[in-house]
Amino acid sequence: MSDLICVAVIAGAFGVQGEVRVKSFTAQADAIDSYGPLSDEDGDNHYDLRILRSIKNGLAVRLSGVTTKEGRRAARRQAVCPPRTPAATAR
Repeated sequence: MSDLICVAVIAGAFGVQGEVRVKSFTAQADAIDSYGPLSDEDGDNHYDLRILRSIKNGLAVRLSGVTTKEGRRAARRQAVCPPRTPAATAR
């Protein structure tokens, strides 16, 4: 069993100011920033996520470590996952 649970997916670059569009899978879309440290499914890339605003079909966010348009394009379709807590693993 994976130690990660997917709470969102990066839909791609958004705008010209370094933002990405994120589709949230949480009950409240803006709750994804309350899950603590986030990473991709492989655990290779770690993100601090800052929600900038709500947009059609998702959220406009800024991800730490993703500073170029090419980096935002490369992050497209990556799942965003916090680590599982012991309580979530026991279920």
